[in-house]
Amino acid sequence: MFKTDKYEGTLRSSDEGEMRWIDRDNLDDYVLVNNFMDLLKVFDMDCYNEFMYERKDRENDWIIRLY
Repeated sequence: MFKTDKYEGTLRSSDEGEMRWIDRDNLDDYVLVNNFMDLLKVFDMDCYNEFMYERKDRENDWIIRLY
């Protein structure tokens, strides 16, 4: 995820996933589907500047850590 109000060039996807710009006004449906509300705190709150995924005990049990 990236936050900007100025950019140039072309986004390029990779093996890690598809890259695309989504206007904040159009984010609601995308956020609900992908559960990104916690990640958005990094952009909305000055006390955070990054996030990391951390695996809990089970293989598919992940939590998000905000820093």
